[in-house]
Amino acid sequence: MKAADDKIKVLEEEVRVLWATLRKNNFDIHVLESKAREAEDRLEMITSQAEKMEDIVSERWIQIQHFEQALQLKEMRLKAQRQARPPRWTFLNVFQLPFCEESALRAYVSQTFSWLKRFYSTVKESHHELQVFVKQEMERHEFTACLANKEIVFFMASALIIFPVLSAWILLSSQLC
Repeated sequence: MKAADDKIKVLEEEVRVLWATLRKNNFDIHVLESKAREAEDRLEMITSQAEKMEDIVSERWIQIQHFEQALQLKEMRLKAQRQARPPRWTFLNVFQLPFCEESALRAYVSQTFSWLKRFYSTVKESHHELQVFVKQEMERHEFTACLANKEIVFFMASALIIFPVLSAWILLSSQLC
């Protein structure tokens, strides 16, 4: 009788351990299912954001193509105008200007430098604003948040400003030559 009671106690203890393991496993399954649902929701949100960004990029690309076409048309018109009439100013003509025209040329050069200074300060201010925007956008996304340091943000903002200018310069210089 004693051996049977001991065997029953051992079996009851095994049942308690199995029930505890079952409860723990059920809890773990519930936690994993919850995390999977959260991950699916996040994936849907990120997919939606990516699709919106794709639409925006497509719209911008179309706008860029329209601007490029307009630029090419303008360049062709300017090229045709230049070929239709000879240039009025040559290098030697600049040195033979009368005094009144020299002062007009100096005023033009002065005005141009003034415009360049204003342009530089505007670009500098825009660069600082663009750095803030790039940093905020990088920190908003978990994949790029770890990259949002000063150097990377400066480089990205610089690239966003320089790339279109450099592209336009290359395009213009290839059309003018």
